[in-house]
Amino acid sequence: MTSAAIPRISEDAQSPSGEAAQGTGTGTSPRRFAERPPALLVMASYYGTLAATRTLGRQGVPVHVADPNRLAAARWSRYAKRTSTCPSPEEDPERFMEWLLRLGEREPGQVLLPTNDETAWLFARHQGALARHYRLNVPSFETVDTLLNKWRLVGACAGVGMPTPGTWLVAGDEDLPRLASEVRYPLLVKPQTQVFLLPHVKGLLVEEPAALAGRCAALRARTRYAAATLEHDPGASRPLLQAFLDSRSGIYGLSGFVDESGELFVTLASRKLLQRPREAGVGLCFEEAPVRPELAARLARLCRHVGYHGVFEVEFLENGEEHLLIDFNPRFYGQMSHDVDRGLDLPMLAYRQALGDREGVAALVRTARQNLDQTGERPRRYWCNSIHLRMHLGLCLLSRSVDLAEWRRWRRWLLANRGQAADSVISPDDLGPAVADFVMTVGRVWRHPRASLHEVRS
Repeated sequence: MTSAAIPRISEDAQSPSGEAAQGTGTGTSPRRFAERPPALLVMASYYGTLAATRTLGRQGVPVHVADPNRLAAARWSRYAKRTSTCPSPEEDPERFMEWLLRLGEREPGQVLLPTNDETAWLFARHQGALARHYRLNVPSFETVDTLLNKWRLVGACAGVGMPTPGTWLVAGDEDLPRLASEVRYPLLVKPQTQVFLLPHVKGLLVEEPAALAGRCAALRARTRYAAATLEHDPGASRPLLQAFLDSRSGIYGLSGFVDESGELFVTLASRKLLQRPREAGVGLCFEEAPVRPELAARLARLCRHVGYHGVFEVEFLENGEEHLLIDFNPRFYGQMSHDVDRGLDLPMLAYRQALGDREGVAALVRTARQNLDQTGERPRRYWCNSIHLRMHLGLCLLSRSVDLAEWRRWRRWLLANRGQAADSVISPDDLGPAVADFVMTVGRVWRHPRASLHEVRS
């Protein structure tokens, strides 16, 4: 099936019976659609969603993309066979679940794949109801909740001997005087979980004991949790304190896939070169890195220990030769196109797993391992979000948080690595998402200039 044969269909287009219209695409047989059920991907502004839309669409999977924002990048991909407007799972999870279940009742059989923390959490918690209408294969809710809650994740890591930074739970304000004298500085005040946290704040830096209480209060004042999180866990709003280590060589990451048995485990590695904000934030640039076998083996044990299966991305803080686990993402992730480009077809692995195609999953894992065995025979590869990187560097220069020499160094980096760098948004055969993402990014900076400048100074 070629992308030119895939018509774009909006959810607003209704059939005479009131059902949302579904185009079949020219030149596509019913048998072909029976073999490849549609994949439903929500949160189209996430770059993992865009990577999955392109990867699945290029292989003939009809991709249905849904998002509350009509400018969200993946909605403008030529590989999105169909687009819909849905409630935000982050801001209104109840309305989103109602929309999702109504869609499933009306059009059963779509493959449902988690694209961010909130959808991973919701799909796991409501998998019984969702499984009546959708094809999905997600871990238990206890597993997903453990991995997305940093305090419980630290406990799970301890069970398999996986090192983590020093972490303390602030059970109440009365704990702060004791903790202020016990912990080492600098440290980060962090939310326990990012699930239904608005706005998403990675952490606030604390450099001395006198500032601890104020930074904890600032975190609580700046953020709020949706009722879904607090109804499940009333203590989720208690912040964490975590040792802050300046990782000058970058944050090391392992990403990949593991099946339900734990035997089909494949991973590759990357190193985060730049993030926004600098202390704790979203990655803008990554480089290919060698897999550390002993660390990968520990990660495989952690997956078996908590019962996780599916796509993952795990971040480690490098402290000399020691690697300390700081984050486990049990879903698609921003730089996933970098891993697809290196021969690890994670979207198709997740799709085939949801269909229960064990032979197909095994074949894809074998192919990925063969591809990864050949990584030393080619130049090192990089990944970046060039739109956000250029915008970030411009704001850094404007705010004087970097000097002209640093700005020029990153400009040279972009030029030098054009042939080896995968871009999260810009693709020569699919330019719509880049235009939409640029408009959204400029609009966000225009509407919130002070917040944008504050972010690059952090």
